[in-house]
Amino acid sequence: MFWYVFTYFKLWKLEIPGAKEEIPKLKDALGKITFGEIWGIICIGIGLTLWITEGIHGIKSGMVALITATLLFMPWGKINFGKVNKHIMWDTLMLLGGAISLGTILYDVGTVTWLADLIVEPIRGLGLPTYLMLFLLAGALHIARAGVVSAVAMGAAFIPLLIGMAQTLNLNVLPFSLVMTNCLSYAFFLPISITAFLIAWGASGASGWEAIKFGSILSIIANIYVIVVQTAWLALIGYPL
Repeated sequence: MFWYVFTYFKLWKLEIPGAKEEIPKLKDALGKITFGEIWGIICIGIGLTLWITEGIHGIKSGMVALITATLLFMPWGKINFGKVNKHIMWDTLMLLGGAISLGTILYDVGTVTWLADLIVEPIRGLGLPTYLMLFLLAGALHIARAGVVSAVAMGAAFIPLLIGMAQTLNLNVLPFSLVMTNCLSYAFFLPISITAFLIAWGASGASGWEAIKFGSILSIIANIYVIVVQTAWLALIGYPL
């Protein structure tokens, strides 16, 4: 992806005016690392360690999150919740968390199963290998995803459906949902499908066709990478399809 973007726009020798002067100024403005920032890194390290070693100590991921958050705001950490709070995307957190819960409920009452069967049955009947089926499903889902500008809105809308599709296909829900959602995050087929792409397109002054030509190839490269590499990586760490 990096090579494609740099080559397409001929960015190899691009120089940013004033970068040599301004970047050191920005670095100086940050100042020295504070104890609160060091404590934050320590807490994240503790959380990651507990999460990775769950099989050894048996502490579930929900409790690990609570332990990490509790440690983070201990008095000695000198981290002010008021300062941190304004940078937390609570709406995104609640939206995605609610979408996952909604997906489970819709599956339990049969709605998602019906919709997933409607999409999956014709593909399942072809008897395709799993990787080929993933590519086909990703392509089909991109058609429905094309008109959704926000990636967060896409996640909220598609996660319940993906959970149902995984269960209908008798695939592991976690890797299937992660891979398919990640594929749909790389949706550059239309300039209106990703907020950042829409902003970049508007600022560049390029034609819609030029944006589609560039974005379509970028999307294909990204989706191949996600399906091949992420699926293999998840299988390697214990989450096979």
